[in-house]
Amino acid sequence: MTEKELIKAIEYLVKKYAPNRNDIIETIKNNPGSAKGVMYDLSMAKNREYDNEDHDLIANISFYFI
Repeated sequence: MTEKELIKAIEYLVKKYAPNRNDIIETIKNNPGSAKGVMYDLSMAKNREYDNEDHDLIANISFYFI
């Protein structure tokens, strides 16, 4: 997973689970190295549990950037 793919994945997850938190998207765009903090912020802001189909995406983010 590249940094560009990371940013796209975070954008997707934020729009799906925390649509009112565009600040998370801006953080990852400005500092891709902040993936751990961004994923924490997303987990605290999400409005529902992650869907099963998104677990692989989250696992990839964790493997490559956390």
